[in-house]
Amino acid sequence: MAPLQLLREGLCASGEQVRILQRAGFAVKICQPHSEGRWLPPGQGQLIINISGRIRVQQRTAPTGAEALTAERDQQLGAGEFTKVPNDAHWCVRAETEAARVLIISTSVARTAAEQVRLTVLARTMRLRPQRQLFANQKLTVSLRALHPLLPLRRTLPSKLQFNAGSALLVLSGTLRGQVSSGDGQSKWQGELRTGSLIELPCDTRHQLGTADRATAAVLVIEPRLVPIDDGNDVPFSPFVDG
Repeated sequence: MAPLQLLREGLCASGEQVRILQRAGFAVKICQPHSEGRWLPPGQGQLIINISGRIRVQQRTAPTGAEALTAERDQQLGAGEFTKVPNDAHWCVRAETEAARVLIISTSVARTAAEQVRLTVLARTMRLRPQRQLFANQKLTVSLRALHPLLPLRRTLPSKLQFNAGSALLVLSGTLRGQVSSGDGQSKWQGELRTGSLIELPCDTRHQLGTADRATAAVLVIEPRLVPIDDGNDVPFSPFVDG
């Protein structure tokens, strides 16, 4: 269960989406977009988290012949920012810097008002509530956790915090240090998780993870739902996950 460093050179070719996790109802991919981008068809929603560099996210609802590249949304994202693309949208991600690296979670996303969240900035303000839910559907929950080095009760992930089987953590900013062990105490991994590191948390594991420097650490938690829920959404869940 060695962590995967998503900023590592050679992890993916320019313009490619490389699948790194697959769960029931969603797939997690890493992408190094190029400046031209490529329009992709609707049918599956996307959660887009920019890890480094600057990107531009565009979307449209239907092809319009010669004007097909005129987007209804044209949104620039810096490092540590988050946005969503609904199931019924054509979409495109373009790089504005060579260092751009993007995490894409393909899942069912209902159409709502476009939003853009600066996750690393938000984490620095989350002192009283160290966790914020960013997205949820019948199969998936994505949340942000903030670890504050100057607050004794907020500088580590609670050791009793249990994640569902198949969960993963992505460090968006800062550095974590610690270990993950099995239920019987056998060490599975120990060391540091720097910005851009993603680690899976298998079922029945224990963790001791805390900030390793003086900066607030922002951690994205990707967690499967074990029991689907009725979220009251009129838009049906889309079971298709593109690859």
